[in-house]
This record gives sequence, C-alpha cells and structure tokens, in this order.
Amino acid sequence: MFPELEDARALAWNRLVEGEYEERVVAPRGRVSSSVVPELEVHVLPRERWSPGSKLEIYWRGELRPRLVGERLRAALSEARAERLAARLRELGVDPDE
Repeated sequence: MFPELEDARALAWNRLVEGEYEERVVAPRGRVSSSVVPELEVHVLPRERWSPGSKLEIYWRGELRPRLVGERLRAALSEARAERLAARLRELGVDPDE
C-alpha cells in the first residue's frame, strides 16, 4: 500500500501465476478480490476521498470493515493458509489433527 497522499498509487496487488509473482497496480475506484481469502475484497477509494494513510476500503464477507487491517487481516490470511495446508495434507492421506 502507498499511504502518502502525494503518491498517485494506492495499492499494488500481487498474485502467483505459474510460479512467478505478477504485480497489478490498482487505480482509484479499482477493486480486487483475493483468490486465497475468497471473503476478502479491497476497493480503492476515488482520489478525492483519500486521506492521510487511508486510500482503501476493506470488505470482509461483503461487509465494509474499515479497520480490518494489521493484526486482523494477518489473522484472516493465516487462517486461510492453515485451511489450505490442512486440505492439502488430507489429499495426501495425512490427518492434520493428529
């Protein structure tokens, strides 16, 4: 994220494509959804609504979560990662709860 108002960028979104990271800079009024955390969506505010340190709106499960940053966002991403790893272990015949 680019919190400084003078910086025309708001968000750089990265995704893994065939083993390589692909960066997408999201413009004002743009939106991105997470493929890793399907319930997470990020909206870049119109430039006239930017304020110091705030250029985005975060939606979690369809609800605006203006303070879903930092620890809460990391926790959501960690939970999704743990669920994916547990599913992969089950595919391999390993019980992740043992």
